[in-house]
Amino acid sequence: LFLFVVSELGSVDKIINSLTQILEGVLQADQQMMEKTKAKVFSALITVLQMKEMKVNEIPQYSQLVLSVCETLQDEVIALFDQTRHSLTLGDATDDKDSMETDDASRVKHKDQRDGVCVLGLHLAKELCEVDDDGDYWLQITRKVPVLPTIFTALEISLRVKQNLHFTEASLHLLLTLARTQQGAAAVAGAGVSQSVCLPLLSVYQLSTNGAIQTSASSRKSQDAPSWPGVYRLSMSLMERLLKTLRYNFLTEALDFVGVHQERILQCLNAVRTVQSLACLEEADHTVGFILQLSNFTKEWHFHLPQLMRDMQVNLCYLCQACTSLLHSRKMLQHYLQTKNGDSLPSSVTPRVQRNPQASSKHPSPESEAAEQKALLMVQYSLLKILSKSLAALRHFTPDVCQILLDQSLDLAEYNVLFVLSFTTPAFDSDVAPSFGTLLATVNVALNMLGELDKKKEPFPQAAGLNMQEGTKTLKSLLMFTMENCFYLLISQAMRYLRDPAVHPRDKQRMKQELSSELSTLLSSLSRYFRRGGPSSPASGVLPSPQGKSASKLGPEGQEPLFQLVQAFVRHVQR
Repeated sequence: LFLFVVSELGSVDKIINSLTQILEGVLQADQQMMEKTKAKVFSALITVLQMKEMKVNEIPQYSQLVLSVCETLQDEVIALFDQTRHSLTLGDATDDKDSMETDDASRVKHKDQRDGVCVLGLHLAKELCEVDDDGDYWLQITRKVPVLPTIFTALEISLRVKQNLHFTEASLHLLLTLARTQQGAAAVAGAGVSQSVCLPLLSVYQLSTNGAIQTSASSRKSQDAPSWPGVYRLSMSLMERLLKTLRYNFLTEALDFVGVHQERILQCLNAVRTVQSLACLEEADHTVGFILQLSNFTKEWHFHLPQLMRDMQVNLCYLCQACTSLLHSRKMLQHYLQTKNGDSLPSSVTPRVQRNPQASSKHPSPESEAAEQKALLMVQYSLLKILSKSLAALRHFTPDVCQILLDQSLDLAEYNVLFVLSFTTPAFDSDVAPSFGTLLATVNVALNMLGELDKKKEPFPQAAGLNMQEGTKTLKSLLMFTMENCFYLLISQAMRYLRDPAVHPRDKQRMKQELSSELSTLLSSLSRYFRRGGPSSPASGVLPSPQGKSASKLGPEGQEPLFQLVQAFVRHVQR
């Protein structure tokens, strides 16, 4: 019906203009009588803005619209804060029986409703913020209306008492959008994001005694539904984006955040090995994204939190090993998903009908098999993203390759040994220390996955939520990025051993022989592919052809610079 009305009214800018005029009239009317009307106007504006990608100059009266929304939000958030504080004074706090429950009857008494003016106003503010590429308009409005400090005041109490879930999630989405620009990020940081989120966020999650993260409730519901684990993930993403945008200007706050939540962060990295639910994997993805940004500041991190930085390095190495093992053995991963986390996959992926345990020997239906296959590929894609970010973060903790090859005065004591001297393929066992064999196995896994993509054996991109053409390109880039970081870590860590006087010469010689042999084998497969433009055998794996290069340039001179570096390193260690 709404789309029909839109088509009848005409262009989007005319619709927004009409809705803005209606909103102006509504805001001047009686508060209680027009509450529902305001919510419907907000909802209509959100829908129209989502229909078409627009610029600020395409929206009539943009500044006035943003001002009206912010003024409304200011009043609504203050009312929400007062109601929450009043309910706590009366001892009427909601009973947190399940962190995922969002339909608590007591919530009706508050303004924290999915379709209420306060929550819809935050979503509308987010849509309007996305239109403002530079953040100039928003910065002007926030100077007139102190909406950000008001939101942070309500956000802090909501996190502390674990109430107002819809408001909390919508607020974080708005802040995350604001933090895209330099000005917006500075405004968010200056309004007190660290004080309002860092410590209060501790109330949102629970740490288990056995090292596993409690995600049973969140894993049974859609990942898009509001949830307290989702609030934690959004907070992690907000810290990541603020650090990425503001860099040194937000470093102190980022170090405070990782220090306060270190136990949860380390448990999350460790949980991937045993819990492959999408909720757990999504949290791990957000977590390693934040660590990746923080790893750009290793000296400052080491100065303030040296032991935590070392613990993080160790856990990242084990995480890489776990991801590689799970990606390597599809049958083992499928077994884990079926036996341990059968109820962890989203309802949109898994069949709604539960299996009868006694009928497990029977052949599953085609629908069931397709759903399980899609779920498996979604988990594989999540593991691949986690693996690539973890390797990229570890790259910041190992010596720069050019520096360690050329600079004889490099202080090795600044860099820890990350991978032990072993070339065996790691078993799926947390007690086995990550080694050079782990990195070599990761390269092989990436090569095999590239081979499957090129042969189009399965609809991996669609299952991962990507369209076929762009999805294949994205996945190939991700796999190439993974391999490049593996090669980089192998060379850097090998030179770290060779330059270390504490390592016995016999061990150095053994490492030279084994590593040069392993790398030569990998380079041979790569060279065959670059020469022929395809796989030499199903087991050898393939690499995507460099874009824009003809087949005649796929010899050694046309290869990626990093692979040329690997060739040079092999020649260096074979001397």
